[in-house]
Amino acid sequence: MLDFAITLSFFISIIAFFGLFLLFADSLLLRFDLKTFLKALGFAMLSAAAFFNFLSHGYIPITLWVYVISFLFILFGFVFDPNSKLQLMAPLGAVAIFLLPGHLRLVILCVGIAGSIFQLIHSTKHQDLIPLGISFVLIAIGEYFYYVGQMDSMHTLAPAGAFLYIFASILLLFWLWSYVALRVLLMVKNNS
Repeated sequence: MLDFAITLSFFISIIAFFGLFLLFADSLLLRFDLKTFLKALGFAMLSAAAFFNFLSHGYIPITLWVYVISFLFILFGFVFDPNSKLQLMAPLGAVAIFLLPGHLRLVILCVGIAGSIFQLIHSTKHQDLIPLGISFVLIAIGEYFYYVGQMDSMHTLAPAGAFLYIFASILLLFWLWSYVALRVLLMVKNNS
């Protein structure tokens, strides 16, 4: 059951992360800006790392570092938004995560991403970002379970981390679908 849950979580994560990469890459076609580029790059790297984790049925040391760098790019993508009030805290957080062990780095980064998203929701009233923020909260909790599970020789919490990743990825896919559906509606409206 554990191997199936972990494999399924990586499979759904690949689809969600790659879809988000396509969403942000599509935005770059309209207008290039650094924050969107960082998000697109972060999600592209996450989808590649999740693919290698899927093939190996678990994290490997190199993909753990790719996740760290990817989440850093995504964090900076949200923090560099002109409406963000967390721009001064991002460099401190980036340095601090390199002092932490393994999956705990990912926990802190995902909490930072979620916090920056919720701060943007509060300051810009973009309620449509709520599922994205919740997804990163779920990923942070899932990564915490992976971290605690590493210290437990029986790995009793690893399935909980995998299931949280599955739920987070499904929520990301629903959030992505809302943007794709809106884009299709706008294209149909403009063509009629």
